[in-house]
Amino acid sequence: MSPRLKLAESISGPCTKVDLKEAQKDLKTRLPKCVLQYFSLHDGQELPLNSARKHGLVFGLELMSLDEVVTASTNWKKVAEKENAPKKPKANKAVVNTDAETKTLENDPNFVLGEKLSKVSKRDLKSYPELERNLSKHSKQKYLRELPTQKSIPPEYVQLTYANSGWVPLVTDYTGNHIGVDIAPGPKGTVGQVIIFGRDYDTKYVIASNWGEFLTQFVQDLKSRSH
Repeated sequence: MSPRLKLAESISGPCTKVDLKEAQKDLKTRLPKCVLQYFSLHDGQELPLNSARKHGLVFGLELMSLDEVVTASTNWKKVAEKENAPKKPKANKAVVNTDAETKTLENDPNFVLGEKLSKVSKRDLKSYPELERNLSKHSKQKYLRELPTQKSIPPEYVQLTYANSGWVPLVTDYTGNHIGVDIAPGPKGTVGQVIIFGRDYDTKYVIASNWGEFLTQFVQDLKSRSH
């Protein structure tokens, strides 16, 4: 059986209207119509838990199930809340104790996923030039106190934050990076635009105006490669 056929067979069955209603309730947002239509056709990929390595349909990345989308979004919202929390004033000559901060971050699912990043080889990165990483330079101990400058490409299309509760992940690389839809865009962006964001992306990229356009571009790319 060809690898492509095996991947096609990993697609799960459709989500119900009740599933979609409950998911939007948990997310506390209304998903774009094209995303709802997408999940009404299938519920992401379901790969064997004993797989030595994850393989996905989109540039080798896996389509997330609706439950995974809700879980990951919830975790990213917690990160966004930490980023936007008021900073405590520093006491004069105080010694900064990072033990509690480190423990908090180590319990954060996004950083647990991020630990797997060191296992990604240079060969893996070269395999997907479309998603070449703009690696973050900050350590987890400095995360709550010092973030690198955040950027948007194109400029002003995505809000300049490390994490945002309006970013809904739909595709994952299982190291904390995603392709997803942006429900809270920057001043020049549009609601529902598709962006690349995640643990290693201090620069966020807009790659399509909506999820339907992204999937259409992906299918066309597959067809052109097969000819």
